[in-house]
Amino acid sequence: MGLESDGGACIVWLFVLDVVEVLVFSAIYFLFLASTKQEDKKLYGQTYN
Repeated sequence: MGLESDGGACIVWLFVLDVVEVLVFSAIYFLFLASTKQEDKKLYGQTYN
């Protein structure tokens, strides 16, 4: 019983770490996209004004 519960806890912990990693990566990715879009808007505004 003890080994099984420990193994399950390890699997859950790894799963949680994976989810957190994905969330952090996607948050950074979306921030990067947002910043590049803002840069595009600046360039777009400069060329058409």
